[in-house]
Amino acid sequence: MNFYIKEESINNNEIIKYDDGSFCYAKMNDSWDFQVELFDWYFTLNFESYTKKCTSCEGTVLKRSKKILKRVINIPNCKEGGLFIDEGEASVACKQIKYIKKTMYYDPNKSILAIGDIETKFLFFKFGKGQYVSLDENNQIICVIVEFKTISNSIY
Repeated sequence: MNFYIKEESINNNEIIKYDDGSFCYAKMNDSWDFQVELFDWYFTLNFESYTKKCTSCEGTVLKRSKKILKRVINIPNCKEGGLFIDEGEASVACKQIKYIKKTMYYDPNKSILAIGDIETKFLFFKFGKGQYVSLDENNQIICVIVEFKTISNSIY
């Protein structure tokens, strides 16, 4: 499964984390029909299969999970660009599993979640509001960082 960056407009979805630890896009009219799961059910990227563009992400930050390590996370210097999946990868109403390095970090003071190698030497791209990705030379996801815009008590 390969990904790429197009230097075009980023997705405008902000990601909100709720009190139960779940997080998702702020706009309920977000258009996606294809998902790529990066870390069990904890972290999923949402894609629109026609454009192949990542429109948002969603998942869960479980406070007591031993799979999520607490640490300080800084947003890296980055370029902007949309995150896309290769032409042949996306199909309507499908979920693909693409696990990356099985390390997930959470900074509770800044409300930032990271999955993968946050110390990577590869460039980061801002692909959405508060959403960052790093790809290696083989177009594989090395790290995704999400900065939650707000913390809310309920979805509605």
